[in-house]
Amino acid sequence: MFGKRISLWFGSLAVIFCIFISSASAQLPIDSVRRTPLVTVIEKAEKTVVALFAPDKSNTSMISGSGSIVNSNGYVLTNNHVVPSKGGYAVYDGQAIPFRVVGRLPERDIAMIQLSGERTWPASIVGRNNDLMNGETVITAGNPGGRGVVFTAGIVSNKSMMTNASNALAMTQFSPSDGRDRFIQFDAASNPGNSGGSLIDLESRLIGIVSGSFHQEQNVNYAIPIDQVRKSAMALLEPEMRHQRSTGIAITPQLDACSIASVEADSAAQIAGLRVGDIVVSVNGVAVRQILDWAIALDQTLQTHSKLELEILSNGQPKKLTLETQPTPALEATKLDATQPGLRYQLYAGAFTKIPNFGPMSMEKEGAIDQFLLSLVTKKGRENFAVVFDGYLDIKQAGLYRITLSSDDGSKLFLHDTLWIDNDFNHPPKPMSRLARMTEGLQPISIQYYQATGGAELALTLTRVDESTWDETPVNPLFVCKPR
Repeated sequence: MFGKRISLWFGSLAVIFCIFISSASAQLPIDSVRRTPLVTVIEKAEKTVVALFAPDKSNTSMISGSGSIVNSNGYVLTNNHVVPSKGGYAVYDGQAIPFRVVGRLPERDIAMIQLSGERTWPASIVGRNNDLMNGETVITAGNPGGRGVVFTAGIVSNKSMMTNASNALAMTQFSPSDGRDRFIQFDAASNPGNSGGSLIDLESRLIGIVSGSFHQEQNVNYAIPIDQVRKSAMALLEPEMRHQRSTGIAITPQLDACSIASVEADSAAQIAGLRVGDIVVSVNGVAVRQILDWAIALDQTLQTHSKLELEILSNGQPKKLTLETQPTPALEATKLDATQPGLRYQLYAGAFTKIPNFGPMSMEKEGAIDQFLLSLVTKKGRENFAVVFDGYLDIKQAGLYRITLSSDDGSKLFLHDTLWIDNDFNHPPKPMSRLARMTEGLQPISIQYYQATGGAELALTLTRVDESTWDETPVNPLFVCKPR
């Protein structure tokens, strides 16, 4: 991690301001030999990067980091570890701009903040990393040591690096599509404070979020690929869940257009006449370019409006239509006459590479456990098995919760028979989370898991989200099931 801690942050704000004094410079002719491709890219990027300063949770010191403006409404993409509290300051054009956290995805180490103030912000071009080449030139923009935005250049050293593999020999056993996270390795200089900053290609596209380095090796730094961020855009902000309004639309994450990937039956989108393949061009008069813009537009609009005024392209033809979003109430609790602590389970033997269809399979055994532990189901060190847990999550206080399912290997979590978390595929210990708005009481839950080879791990954690600050408080998950 590249976050930089600065002690007694309130007292040091005056020092920080002095660092950002700008000076006028003469303009070079557009055809000057000094105006290299790197200069051109940096000139475009200078107004889209911010230096971030946020208090730690104890409010005794300041953490410095970086962020990339990705939307004209002041939404900034950064690392989750850069913004441990509800807000802080962004330094931009020599001014301290307050910001607030509007979304987090802790297991991906990404967060979204919003800068305060009524203005139109210059935004980065959100690119792709599917065509990234080893050896191509990249530029980083960040806030090393809290000194302000600094640019460095280097090359892509490895376009698909695994940070948790022991060595290259071990990696020969892994499939490129196995669900393990890959990162962009680069050699441009990065230091504490660069976390959350931009990794930019020579087409001025944001292709990654600088995230960390291997301190025991020289010039080995890594960034979260922007394609991973695109895939996580809706989970990062969860605008429909937070504002309790549903559109029924899913947007294709990897296109440079808001192309509709699916339309739910009987949803607001279907009623409005939207179809798969339609391209959303603007929401309430604000242009949208890709899935991050779509998620941000929903977050902005659904805070105060239930209707979306959309401009779309349908079969290449421009259209205007109104989408009246539908309310999405909290998940209602189930009433039971009697319960007992714990979960029921069904254990199956077999070699699996994904969660199997349990319907036609023969069980090895079934029973009930009073705690959610694999060790209570089968012996430690066993390989090649699958298990299904069923029961109820006992929610003591209504509200918005983050459920995190961590497993080695694949797992899935269902709430009210709806697939909520899909953490399938063969992978090492890997968490995946999603928000859920639930009423007080018993929420039906089912967890499916398979173990191939290596360590067997399965865990569920629960945090309650404060919707005014976006702070999360750990909650002990309580499970009950029907008595036999």
